[in-house]
Amino acid sequence: MAQVAPPNIKTLPVSEIIEGARKGKLPFLKRLCELAKENFSLDKLDVLIAHIATIDRTRVPVNLKQADSGWMSFLALADLRKWILLNPPLRDQTVKRIKSVLRSIEYWAHWSIRSYPESYVDGKFFPEMKADSQVTACLNTARVFYELMVVDDGLFEAMKNSRETLDLALIWWTATSNLEPPIIACQIASFDKDFSRGDLLTEAFFELAVQNPKGVAQALLSNRVCDLDLFTKRTIQRMRMALKIEYVNDPTYIKPGAKIENRFIQCVVDATNNVLSADPRISKSFINARAPGIFMEVLSTFSKRMVKEYERRARLVDKSALERMAKVVLRPTECVVTWATCTSSPLFPTILDVLDNGLVEMLGHCVSIKLNSVKLEHADSLPILLRTFNRVWSAYPKVLPTLFREYSVHLHTAALKHGYNADLTDAIMPVYLGMKNHSQYLKQKNRVDVCDNLNHYEVRDQTLKSCQEEDWINRHRQECEHMYAEYLEHNHSDSWYSSNMRSFQLSIILYKYEIRAPLQGLGAGVQGGGKQVAIMDMTSPLEMKFEMLDEFIKKSSSLIPKCKKKRYDDLITRFRNSRTTAEDDDGSPESRFSDSRLMDGIFRFGELNAHLLVLFRRSRERGLSGLNPHQKNELNQLLSDGFLNHDPKKTRSDFDVECSLVYFSPFIDTQPFKTWTRAKYPIG
Repeated sequence: MAQVAPPNIKTLPVSEIIEGARKGKLPFLKRLCELAKENFSLDKLDVLIAHIATIDRTRVPVNLKQADSGWMSFLALADLRKWILLNPPLRDQTVKRIKSVLRSIEYWAHWSIRSYPESYVDGKFFPEMKADSQVTACLNTARVFYELMVVDDGLFEAMKNSRETLDLALIWWTATSNLEPPIIACQIASFDKDFSRGDLLTEAFFELAVQNPKGVAQALLSNRVCDLDLFTKRTIQRMRMALKIEYVNDPTYIKPGAKIENRFIQCVVDATNNVLSADPRISKSFINARAPGIFMEVLSTFSKRMVKEYERRARLVDKSALERMAKVVLRPTECVVTWATCTSSPLFPTILDVLDNGLVEMLGHCVSIKLNSVKLEHADSLPILLRTFNRVWSAYPKVLPTLFREYSVHLHTAALKHGYNADLTDAIMPVYLGMKNHSQYLKQKNRVDVCDNLNHYEVRDQTLKSCQEEDWINRHRQECEHMYAEYLEHNHSDSWYSSNMRSFQLSIILYKYEIRAPLQGLGAGVQGGGKQVAIMDMTSPLEMKFEMLDEFIKKSSSLIPKCKKKRYDDLITRFRNSRTTAEDDDGSPESRFSDSRLMDGIFRFGELNAHLLVLFRRSRERGLSGLNPHQKNELNQLLSDGFLNHDPKKTRSDFDVECSLVYFSPFIDTQPFKTWTRAKYPIG
């Protein structure tokens, strides 16, 4: 029988309302929730807590009365933050009581979703919701849990490690309505929207993914809620929804560059970034689904819309708004570029996909905005992206043609069109000239010949076939089977470290070495009774450093595969026994120098560092002795600026390559990728 509220319930004393609510009378319980908003007290909270605690692990209320009173009490917790803000002295006691029934709160959330037969098929969550009430239940649980997460750090710590909460987060993230894209709360007309934040389902998942990415990854891989492919699909769909948020019910409020769109993109990208970093299996699924390219497509489209909005409302948008608009795409772009750079396979198709979907064009849009702004808060993101182009991507012969074309058209030309300032000159020009120099080695005739035979220098007048036969007899037949197995493993993904890339990178490091080594003083010499090895890290701003040979052997010998050990030992022995001279490159007899030079060139190769251990032999005695002081100063200035125009057809090398050896080491980022945290985005 339906409960009828007495006509004068609003005039009843609070004590009678509390007593009626304690007995489970819904009109009294509803009135109690209204009173809690106006004048919160612990005795009102105790009534709600008592009803919430009635559910047990079975997640099934005993009767309809218990279900109604428990669910109403659960929904009342959506006002928890307002209660605490209005009554700060009651904060600790309120949080303590909530913690005592945290498991029951989780059970009510699961019950609300499980109460629909369509929600679970064969005991597994089915994310395609077909009823509006299902969608509302999902949104309501997310709203309550989001309030609990942000109200107290101790409460959040208890929630983020809970299996039940992590499962709910995946439900919120993957739930859809009638096979449409993922649910966005601010697009539901009947739902109470809060435009000061983004979509609350995205926000709730973001909080957990940032603070406990490994927990979210474990819940995902357990398949309790959904499989990995579905999660990947829903994440990509959610990112694409960023372009449709402007079509919400209040289109006059939501505009390109508005806070809700910015926040939505930031949350989706950073939540994804944290989950991907937690487990390589998730990262592999995203790469296989072309997620970096799709994310880049969304960011590029958003940047075009952003520029049009700026041009349309240039006089109405202040400088700080310009800075925020550019920042909202640059920071997520940094994430996407990191995914493409760190992937194990397929490395080159992933990078090309990101480029083809407008990466450099988007940077050109941000540069055009930067030229019109006074100060840009995102000053660190643009140089980081440009350094990735210059030190990592431009060393890949399969990537460089597309990268150089896009950079020339959209970034270099755009900056020239709008006029350079000092900051942009320092950031853009060295990258452009560096890629221009590298591009000259795309032609095979301009590259260094690659021959693994250690006696190649002595037998160079013989045919290449003779060199190969000699190397096969002495070394390569011991390596061949193992190297062929590696080739078969990687070739299908187009991520094999091929001979083409090896000769391309070898030409780059030879060119940079012969320019920098004479300026390094003792860098190529013999010091303290031992020879030195030049370490040229192409991913580092310093690029070149030096180590004593014995110290280098200690660090590198453990990284050499067993099949290449003999070649490595022969190469080191050849360098150790090479002849030395007592004259400096600059003509001063301050130190002794070896006719042979050993260098370890380091290039980024997905999750690894590719090492090119190269033995050079001096071919002619030029060094810097043929340069006058003015030429030396000019050369030093070009080096300090980070670029040199170099034509391999006109410049003869000072060194010949005797042999080289490729080995790999794990990539260790000395400047870990920074992620957003709850402290940076306080809510409430």
